[in-house]
Amino acid sequence: MGLVAGLVLTACSTTRPCTSGGDTRWDKKIKGDQTCIKTKLPDGREVNHGLYRQLYMNGKVAIEGSFFEGEKDGIWSEYDEKGKKTKERYFEKGIEKPYAPPSPKEDAPAAAPKRVR
Repeated sequence: MGLVAGLVLTACSTTRPCTSGGDTRWDKKIKGDQTCIKTKLPDGREVNHGLYRQLYMNGKVAIEGSFFEGEKDGIWSEYDEKGKKTKERYFEKGIEKPYAPPSPKEDAPAAAPKRVR
């Protein structure tokens, strides 16, 4: 693992697009802007490192996730054009791993234990 030398927030451009700093492919093709944070590694490579977003043409988020030194890392989410989350995938160092989102019941606080008299 290299050390992070510096971060730069960038929107895709013809000189250094987000696609050049890591694998931004997804299940479906989405037309719209991409934003990413890039860093330069000690070996000189410029890679995505941090938040990545791809937007629909209407400006709503289509895909959102994070990179770590050029590799997808953590939970990546897909949204429909109205902004509703439709899919989640989990990555570690660029490799997709099995992932089951927690159910709403698991997120709820546990009930206080009943007192026995």
